[in-house]
Amino acid sequence: DVFFISAPASGQSIDNLAPETPMMLSGDFESGEISLVWSNFVDQDFSYFNLYRNEELYSTVLDSQYVDLEVPNIPELFYSVSAVDHNGNESPVSQEIMVQAHLMGDLNDDFQLNILDVVGLMEYILGFYEIEDLTYADLNEDSNVDILDVISLVTIILDENGM
Repeated sequence: DVFFISAPASGQSIDNLAPETPMMLSGDFESGEISLVWSNFVDQDFSYFNLYRNEELYSTVLDSQYVDLEVPNIPELFYSVSAVDHNGNESPVSQEIMVQAHLMGDLNDDFQLNILDVVGLMEYILGFYEIEDLTYADLNEDSNVDILDVISLVTIILDENGM
């Protein structure tokens, strides 16, 4: 019988394993807020989620949902999320999603389509009012802001109000 005797050894285990990447990220824009939700694969040593907006760390979140109340006045926002464990290991970021953060025809930026937007559109057409970004006013996307856009806007408002 041959065996080896050695001095007792000591050591420690280092956690360098990242948590699972959150999946199924989705978002909706409504009434000036963006609601985000994603899968909740929480590892045992889960600590929090990192939420990224336009590729920059935006917030840390404990749940697998978030409501962005500080929506800038830009048409598109991009979000992704990662998971972080108690040891600071961060998962790869989720697939990025784009959320449309502006309503076509919302000329006064109150996140509602109503008569004020119709009046603003008519004042622009009649030359009394200047619109900075005509993209939001050209509802039929024909590169002209005219009475056809007013008709489109009125139709959208009537449809939204069940008329």
